[in-house]
Amino acid sequence: MDNLYVYILKVNIALLVFWLFCRLVFGKDTFLGIKRACLLTVLGLSFVYPLIDIASWIKEEQQVVLVRYAMDIQHIAFSVLPQEQAVVLTWERILWGIYLAGALFLCVRMLVQLWYIWRFIRLGKRLDCLGTTVVSPGSGIAPFSFCHWIFMHPDDYTLREMQEILAHEKAHVAQKHSLDMLLSEFVCIVFWFNPAVWLLRHEIRQNLEFLADQDVMEAGYNRKNYQYHLLRLSHQSAAAQIVNNFNVSQLKKRIIMMNKRKTSRAGLLKYALLVPVTGLLVMSSNVQALARLLPEKAVAREVIARQPQTDKKIQVKGTVLNESKTPVTGAIVLVKGTSYGTTTDKKGNFTLELNKGETIVVSYVGRRTIEVKADNFVDDGKEADLVIELQPEAKVLDRVEVVAYTAKKKTKIKNEVMEVVESTPQFPGGDVALKAFLLENVKYPQEAQQKGITGEVMVGFRVNEQGKIIDPQVVTGVDPLLDKEALRVVKMMPAWTPARQRGKAVPYDFMIPVNFSLSGKVDEIIVTGSFTVRSDRGEPILKMMSAGSQPLYVIDDVIQPESVKDISQIADPNNIQTITVLKDESAIKIYGEKGKNGVIIITTKKKDEQKK
Repeated sequence: MDNLYVYILKVNIALLVFWLFCRLVFGKDTFLGIKRACLLTVLGLSFVYPLIDIASWIKEEQQVVLVRYAMDIQHIAFSVLPQEQAVVLTWERILWGIYLAGALFLCVRMLVQLWYIWRFIRLGKRLDCLGTTVVSPGSGIAPFSFCHWIFMHPDDYTLREMQEILAHEKAHVAQKHSLDMLLSEFVCIVFWFNPAVWLLRHEIRQNLEFLADQDVMEAGYNRKNYQYHLLRLSHQSAAAQIVNNFNVSQLKKRIIMMNKRKTSRAGLLKYALLVPVTGLLVMSSNVQALARLLPEKAVAREVIARQPQTDKKIQVKGTVLNESKTPVTGAIVLVKGTSYGTTTDKKGNFTLELNKGETIVVSYVGRRTIEVKADNFVDDGKEADLVIELQPEAKVLDRVEVVAYTAKKKTKIKNEVMEVVESTPQFPGGDVALKAFLLENVKYPQEAQQKGITGEVMVGFRVNEQGKIIDPQVVTGVDPLLDKEALRVVKMMPAWTPARQRGKAVPYDFMIPVNFSLSGKVDEIIVTGSFTVRSDRGEPILKMMSAGSQPLYVIDDVIQPESVKDISQIADPNNIQTITVLKDESAIKIYGEKGKNGVIIITTKKKDEQKK
């Protein structure tokens, strides 16, 4: 949603800049055809320029920096019916409501005008007027044209006036001015709140009338007589706003333009200024991306420079496999004691240039880290490929791994040099708060429960330099119902503290699994009960509400008295290691009658360390 707001802001800024440019640079020129092309061009450029990504054009020249990160959070299984969430009235929703109301009003107005025109076409009389077929809308309505139809009531005009009117309206039809009118009307509907849109619309319509008047003059009609006829017909009412009316307002400006001397040909050079103006807008739109390019290149040079300068280089090649002999994709391969390294590809292969005597460290989330000396890659004086097998660590019950995933852009990166960031991004309040956020917000879709749909949804996202969640997407889906719910919750996450490298915020990629289960296992966590945990900042980090009775609390295997009404009374939320919630039969089976209202089991970090 933030990207949409930025796009809307950029488009509206461009509309204002382009209107000022058109008004100041060639507002009084007589190059009416070129002016028309420029006015239509700036409308298109306003919508297109925010989408231009300069950084992507030169991405191949950059040294790509990848980051990998893993952290443990309690596995979360959701098995409750979705709860009705009250609609919260925010300023954002109010503003969206106002915007949509205005856009809807203008859209309905345009449809009504189109209906009137269609009604004229269907019910109006076809008349032959000086060899041209026209549609009569009735007496008292000013002549106008729309697409290839010309509307006028011949009995209202003299022969000379009819000739001038037909010449004027035929110019509108031949040059397809109705398309300009419809386009400007559409832009006004979308960005009705921007005054520059209405000013551009006025410029477009006025220029179309100038063009039609110019054709009448070039056809040989008397200039003064034509201007007097315009004044005489100005009292007639217009049929609609989206048609080319013969007697539009601003007659004074039309008469001035007809009497104006033609602009010198040298004035055409002014139109070339549109190119640098557009370039400045594109550069301003990409200023952050451009600013990141230079530091990235500098980092890459520093990383390479840290390699010991020696002629005794060894190019090591290897394959990383798991215990099942399956390639491990994304394993981190670093030179020990440095941040110089690479990652394995889809086939588990890697290539890295080392100095003799150095050691590489191969690691992957959930597996034991292995150190291999460079000498092991040499067999009888020749470089040889080495197969490295990563064994799993001791299994952690209900462990969820959050790791980096491949960037959304499909730029191929092979054996890239990587720089490990100095600090990784953090969810507000830490890991406990992240658990709490998921517990509070994920709702098991009722339809999915009825259909017995279960499984784990993997949602990937990026934490950008501002800590905002961008590009959320389902990496591994289960079912559209569960995928949509998991994606919804990720999009709701507040801004994180961004990752930092050399004191500068950098983007960071994550992937979070959300497991949906319908079974009544002992280890399931459910969204029931009524308790609140607050962080040391006083902010609620875990809040679950229901109309049920007070649950039973168990802290480090010790049953708490019934007087305990809130977790904050008995445990420091910053010391909580895991939270497990039981209900129904599983709770009663373990804790008897005391667990009838549900059981909240808390293991603190101190207790967890004692077990280890």
